[in-house]
Amino acid sequence: MSRRTDKINDLIRDELSELILREVRDPRLGGLISIIRVEVTPDLNNSRVFVSIMSSPEEQAESLRALNAAAAYFHRELKSRIDMRRIPFLAFKLDTSIQEGAELLELIAKVTHGDENAATRSEALSESGLLIVDKPLGWTSSDVVGFVRRRSRIKKVGHTGTLDPAATGVLPLCLGQATRLSQYLVDAGKTYLATIELGVETTTYDSEGDIVSRAEMASISEADIENALKPFIGEIEQKPPAYSAIKRQGVPLYKLARRGENVDVPARLVQVDELVVLDYTPPILRLEIDCGKGFYVRSLAHDLGQQLGIGGMLSGLVRTRVGRFRVEEAVQIETLESELESGDWRERLYAPDEVLLDWQALLVGQSNEARLRKGQTALVVEDKLSDDAGLCRAYGREGALVAILRRVGVGEWQPDKVFDSIE
Repeated sequence: MSRRTDKINDLIRDELSELILREVRDPRLGGLISIIRVEVTPDLNNSRVFVSIMSSPEEQAESLRALNAAAAYFHRELKSRIDMRRIPFLAFKLDTSIQEGAELLELIAKVTHGDENAATRSEALSESGLLIVDKPLGWTSSDVVGFVRRRSRIKKVGHTGTLDPAATGVLPLCLGQATRLSQYLVDAGKTYLATIELGVETTTYDSEGDIVSRAEMASISEADIENALKPFIGEIEQKPPAYSAIKRQGVPLYKLARRGENVDVPARLVQVDELVVLDYTPPILRLEIDCGKGFYVRSLAHDLGQQLGIGGMLSGLVRTRVGRFRVEEAVQIETLESELESGDWRERLYAPDEVLLDWQALLVGQSNEARLRKGQTALVVEDKLSDDAGLCRAYGREGALVAILRRVGVGEWQPDKVFDSIE
């Protein structure tokens, strides 16, 4: 192997290590991942990336699949980071020597602790429910997902709406089969407490960005602010910030913006139910916001500043409600860490169908349950359902959630989602 190839191997290894550590937030990546070596072919067209993954064999396999699924992303990132005419395509391989060591450690652990730990792991993997977390300052939503996934050893964990690292508050997590209900929490209404600094405008619309302009507050009164807020109530068109996680051709907009590329984000319809001024001590404004999905509080801060002619940025944000879940019910990350160690965290799980309690419900018999589990239409009497019910939840005679149903005709309901038996 030539010195040039050695150098390329080292460059790719170092940049990939940094990407995996700092940039990638895939919940499928479990355990400690280290890049052992990179082997580039002489023609520089391909390379094998050998990794060690310190976790169970199941998590190793899932993490390896996730890495290979992200190979195209890594390839694009390496193009922007390494000054080379050609970047080889990547194939991730598990380093067998490390794998054998991990298997040996697992065998030792089984001998030392007996079968009780194996039973605990099996129980954890079967958990399904909702866990309401108070996201701490500085953590990404994916950080919280990864934390819970690793500590609980549950493979399927997902959040139901991104909170920026600079924000705190309610972050519902769906575990196990509850991940199939996540879309209904994504669509749920939300409440925020926003702190806005008027007279300052930044590139990111919050305190994380570079300052673009400053303006004198002049004589902006609370009445002026109340009037300026009126156009932002109801169904409105809003342009998300250029520095956002919205993707264009698979690339988050904030990455394009950081590269200096022109990012023109199209406006989209969002719903704002209420904007309440809690306090105004110039230049700081505190608002309570009730809104629907897809609403950016950063954009409101910026647009309000524009409306007042002085600029504005978001300097603090707390999400106090998602659907029926409020911040008072959310667990602090320090408490959750302790409960994940003791196993007491399971007491905090809400039943998966908790997100559907505002929906109308049907009780189906054995024949209809059998039909639904085969994906067939259920025939039911609707005398207890309102005429405008388009979706409802269906339970079997034992009280378990069977399916989410969509009305397709009078007395005819088609399963949207069918569930294994979960209480």
